[in-house]
Amino acid sequence: MKLSKASLAVGGFLLFLIGGWIAVQAYTTRPTVDTSDVGLVIKPSEGVEDAVYLLDKLPFTQEEVQKIFVQAMNSDQAVEVPDARNYVILQNLAWLNMEDAAAEAATSTDDKEEARLRFQVKNGTYEYLYNLKRNTIEADGKDYYADDQVYLLVNELLKPDSELGGLETLLEKSRLEMERQDSSLRELPKYAAKQLIVGDNNYQQWSSYLKGEEPEAKIPFYSDGTGQVQYLKQYNQGIYELHSMIIFKGDQHQTPDGVHTGMSRQQVLDKLGKPNLETATLWGYLTNDYLALFFYFTGDELAFMALPMPA
Repeated sequence: MKLSKASLAVGGFLLFLIGGWIAVQAYTTRPTVDTSDVGLVIKPSEGVEDAVYLLDKLPFTQEEVQKIFVQAMNSDQAVEVPDARNYVILQNLAWLNMEDAAAEAATSTDDKEEARLRFQVKNGTYEYLYNLKRNTIEADGKDYYADDQVYLLVNELLKPDSELGGLETLLEKSRLEMERQDSSLRELPKYAAKQLIVGDNNYQQWSSYLKGEEPEAKIPFYSDGTGQVQYLKQYNQGIYELHSMIIFKGDQHQTPDGVHTGMSRQQVLDKLGKPNLETATLWGYLTNDYLALFFYFTGDELAFMALPMPA
């Protein structure tokens, strides 16, 4: 049975209603296991001959998967994906159109940074190669682009100390907070749209500007929403362009009121004011009928600012 994404993203639905994109994922520690504990690796067999989606081509169903592990090729330790986040990978496989998400094979070793994705079922474990540099899953002798959530999840699990891994940790933590606590949206105070921008630009203006800039790095991902391959981009100004959010790090990026990363919560309050949405990690500010600016905190320090795509 192919479960719908909506049934697995209650928190995401909540924030769609209030103008932001946040899907519910669990925030837990990252247990590691020795490779010998993962189980007998079974040679993959083909699934449905004329399958459209990748999961239907694989020799197991979502319901049969008991655990998922990610293991770097140069490590003898496999990192267990938290149970509540297995759906990130399984739903990607379930909705990954093999024709639309097909990728050309890597042409050199420079294009490879491989890890093993291991799916533990009742009688053993199925193993597939995942390429971190290209965000591809190798199955049935071919490469397919995974989605952006898979890329961020694998980076968080294998590279938790990297900037991208730290970013995903905060995104994940805020998602869990949205799920677990009563995060009602306060209509007051009301903010002018011109206050809730970064630099001189809102989301649309930044998106247009970045089209003319050369990214420092760009990672392809398959979006089942559009049926197209898109790119997660990193710019050298401390900017990340995700699927539906532009994220800023560094005090060179400021709001018109002078808020920038590195500030304390009290400094943000003094500069801008109370948020309309508040969790331990995430503050959101409302203009008109949508949340136009997000702040992500590590402890008492503002770590990232984000402009979400308007709903």
